Amino acid sequence: MNKKVLTISFGMLFSLTACTMTPQECDPSISDPSLLDKMGCVFSGSYETRIENKKANIKALREEQRRLLQESEELLSESRLVHGTLNEKQKSLDKFELELMDMQERLEEKQALSSSLKARFDKAQNQISTMKKTGSNASLLQKQKEYEALKREVDALNSAFNN
Repeated sequence: MNKKVLTISFGMLFSLTACTMTPQECDPSISDPSLLDKMGCVFSGSYETRIENKKANIKALREEQRRLLQESEELLSESRLVHGTLNEKQKSLDKFELELMDMQERLEEKQALSSSLKARFDKAQNQISTMKKTGSNASLLQKQKEYEALKREVDALNSAFNN
């Protein structure tokens, strides 16, 4: 009878212990549970609760991984687009730089031409002044030659200004 009472007492004690086990107490990474603790974890359903919690965590982590992978792909796609646009802008910038260099060369040519034309213009002005001063002292043939040379120079200047 003593054994029977002891067995019943032990069974009741075990049942009460099993009911009091929480999933945190059944975590083998925290402590090394004894045989009774392990049996209590099994009977209380704490192991099953831990398994379900772990499965839920794994599912949440996989969903997070899938979401992060999708974001990564979107960022990669956007990065390719930005780099493509950046390359296009760089090519446009290079093209603008070439155009600007070409304009600079043409401007320098025009300035050189302009200074040349200015010198020719001043020369023509001086010729006119000289011809007016000469008056009737010079021969008619000489005046005619000077006039025709001046006319050619004025026509050349007009042509240069119009181009």
